[in-house]
Amino acid sequence: MSIRGDLYGYLVGISAITSLISTRLYPSPAPTSATFPYVTFARTAQDHVHHLKAAAGVTFARYQFDTFAITDESAWSVAEALRGELDGYQEGAINGGGSTVVNSIVLDDEADVFTPPDDKSEIGIFQVRQQYTVEYAETVPTF
Repeated sequence: MSIRGDLYGYLVGISAITSLISTRLYPSPAPTSATFPYVTFARTAQDHVHHLKAAAGVTFARYQFDTFAITDESAWSVAEALRGELDGYQEGAINGGGSTVVNSIVLDDEADVFTPPDDKSEIGIFQVRQQYTVEYAETVPTF
């Protein structure tokens, strides 16, 4: 399985998260029919570590998790649940059904975003954007 699949499997297996969003965790973008609150995630950058002779077998991937909700309290509750499970994760196969060995996960950045309604309603969308660096083992290319 991939790191993306392992992250998904890990997070939807945690009751503190699924009690808030069920399984509404989507690789970005979310379906237009998604019910609030929900979370999207996407890899936004990745650095592969090398030493003098070859790849080192370690990579640093940046993943962005966006929580969308109708209230700021709901968005923050979900974002805090994510932070509680991801920030500071260290050393081991991520328990998402896969075998990706994760060295660490660190929350690098967090921000609030509000999207005003695009119609005459008064309901906008609250969003919490979190960026994490995930350090994990990868296969070394052979030549």
